Amino acid sequence: MKKIRKLAGVLAAVTALVLLPKASVLPAKAAEPVTYAVKYVSDELGWRFQANTSVFDSSNNGREMYYLMQDIKDGDLVVIYNDSDNASDLNLGNVHLSNVTYVQGCHFTIVFAGGVDDCYVLGGSSGTMNCDVKNAYVYDTVTFNFNNNVDNLYLYAADKFNSNLGVSGTVGHLTASTLPGQEPYRVAFDYYDFPAGALYFKDGAFQPTASGYKTPEEHAQQSPQPQPEAPQPEVTQTDSPDPSDEYDEVPKTGQNSLYLWLLLGAGICFTGSFLLRRSEG
Repeated sequence: MKKIRKLAGVLAAVTALVLLPKASVLPAKAAEPVTYAVKYVSDELGWRFQANTSVFDSSNNGREMYYLMQDIKDGDLVVIYNDSDNASDLNLGNVHLSNVTYVQGCHFTIVFAGGVDDCYVLGGSSGTMNCDVKNAYVYDTVTFNFNNNVDNLYLYAADKFNSNLGVSGTVGHLTASTLPGQEPYRVAFDYYDFPAGALYFKDGAFQPTASGYKTPEEHAQQSPQPQPEAPQPEVTQTDSPDPSDEYDEVPKTGQNSLYLWLLLGAGICFTGSFLLRRSEG
């Protein structure tokens, strides 16, 4: 009798789980992006980092990069500080970062990553970015090279653009203008579709090394045109099926329904257990 009662209890529990599937599912929450301030510390002869901050606290040397490589993930943000002319390369692994910022006046820094959504190169900075970049924002005067492809390159200067800037990969769109919000606002360059290695500035002078980039008008003309919608299949009128035929085609309640069989089994076990218990009495 005890075995029958245990079996009935197990079937009841399984039935409850089948009828309430969401009761056994815990909601998953994606980890929030983390901002890391990274600096080359000359005294330590290496890069150090501090988590959950965009400002590196010089009173605290931070942690070794070994620990950052264990924690950094896709979507995180990195802010780079470097006041040394002898800094080693900054290797951030294969993660795809949402943001990388070279702080103003950052000394020459070579960065490796799996990809960057938004790369900010602030005035006075210098370095090289070795990965594809979706949006690159360059401010005032810099010495910088993007070694891979850049989808959109935005150049901003308060007065005159004097940077030495190159892109070894392709550039989808180049815009050079005064700072956003500055009056009068002026756009100096607006070009599209640079082949690999074609975009280069020397002391602010635009020196494309190859033809092939396009004006906005040329880009618009050569952009893919929207394809016409595929013709819809012709609908032919057919005789309406008999309502009884439609009913036969619809799966009935209980067909291929595991949870109903379990519920029925649980009911039988409970009933059998109850009757056996009464017969014992």
